[in-house]
Amino acid sequence: MQWIKSGNNYFIEGHKEQIIDLPRGIYKLNSSPVGLYLNKQFDKFPFDYKVYDMETEFIKRVIRQYNSSKGNLGVLLNGLKGTGKTVAAKLIANEMNIPCIIVPAAYDNLPSFINSLREDVVLFFDEYEKMYETDESSILTVMDGVLDNGYRRLYLLTTNNKYINENMLQRPGRIRYIKNFTDLSTSAINEIIEDKLVNKDFRSDLVKYVSQLTLITVDLLKSIIDEINIHGDSPDQFRKVFNATSRDNTYDVYEVKGKLKKPTLLYYNREISPVKFTEEEIGQEFNIGGNYIGDIEEILSNNTFKVKLEGNNGAPKDIRTFKVEYVENYHKNYKNYNWDL
Repeated sequence: MQWIKSGNNYFIEGHKEQIIDLPRGIYKLNSSPVGLYLNKQFDKFPFDYKVYDMETEFIKRVIRQYNSSKGNLGVLLNGLKGTGKTVAAKLIANEMNIPCIIVPAAYDNLPSFINSLREDVVLFFDEYEKMYETDESSILTVMDGVLDNGYRRLYLLTTNNKYINENMLQRPGRIRYIKNFTDLSTSAINEIIEDKLVNKDFRSDLVKYVSQLTLITVDLLKSIIDEINIHGDSPDQFRKVFNATSRDNTYDVYEVKGKLKKPTLLYYNREISPVKFTEEEIGQEFNIGGNYIGDIEEILSNNTFKVKLEGNNGAPKDIRTFKVEYVENYHKNYKNYNWDL
């Protein structure tokens, strides 16, 4: 196929400068009365700031899979705003040696436009669920390769939804990877604090406050540090007026000597009139906030049981089991634990 270049715009038809291959770069898809066209934005996605939690290993896996396979590849990055999913998508696009097209809307003629592209491209759908709130059958057909024209597509989708569309699940031919983004890693928190916090005397108070938040993002952590740097006081002085939500639920753990052989949560019921736990509940599922955590493994008393956590993915983010090696204090509050910063 031939592209028609007019300034930074690229059309499939027209009367301007004709080029054979679309140059590598970042393009935004736009609509006009005569059809869809591309507007070049950058040579690569720019990053005028330091990137934390770069998800290097995951990005390498995606690139390696694409380079070692044939056909289309789909990647869905899921998480709340500010958790790094869009940054990860842009980093993947920058590593690909093919053009990247940002798709900002669910254009009616998008499937036919994609099928008309006679070259390998990345198609980037940021906040995919907002584009296809009702009918996504047409784009899913394209992703499945039904309209295969011999050229490859790397589909990068980001979504803010807590629940992933069932049409994406158990379909690796459509979406091979689903990556969930939650809190910053401990190493990233360390790095940001080291880079941004002016008075390191506030470090301990900062860590304690951050460990109690329901969600920890780069922007949120930077804002908290900025508050400390400007006003010169600890989070205890501004937590009641600062726009960040702390956890209400708490978890208790029992003393364990040495390293934990497997991720385990000991749940202690503190209700005023606690339900008595019995041996009949062993093997049953344990849920917190509607999320499956693991199976009840052992009843320790009438109000305390042990849950075998189903890996790190099964644990709620406020337990943070992925860094736990040992527990030192009996009945220590879990939400204030595991911050060896």
